[in-house]
Amino acid sequence: MTVYGLPLDEVFDDSTVTLYRRAMDEFRSFAGTSDAVQVEWDRLFADAWDWQDSTSPFTAASLCQALAQYADFLLGEAPEELLEVLSSCYESVLNTASLGRTVTVDAQRGDSRCRRAVELQLALIGEVCGIH
Repeated sequence: MTVYGLPLDEVFDDSTVTLYRRAMDEFRSFAGTSDAVQVEWDRLFADAWDWQDSTSPFTAASLCQALAQYADFLLGEAPEELLEVLSSCYESVLNTASLGRTVTVDAQRGDSRCRRAVELQLALIGEVCGIH
């Protein structure tokens, strides 16, 4: 969340901030798979698909997608979802950067948020893979 460079309340509508915080609380308290958790998380994300974030709709949609994909990953439904989580997170940051209609690699490299997101993701991948 620090990659956005602004407090969440300045980037997203209240409903998106609430969804993010609720999802993070759920993920932190997750202790394994269970039907009850699946039902609760299905409801959490089903409600999320119905909202409209007027502050930052594309950024919010990508963030919501990342949260839902991460939930699937935690529940063991789709282990390959982790790559998609990182992709959706980056897309959310990229939408915040507002680099124009044609986004080039050089433009992304020139934006501090995009660079920070890539650096953070590379560090996370390195940590998971045991690469220092």
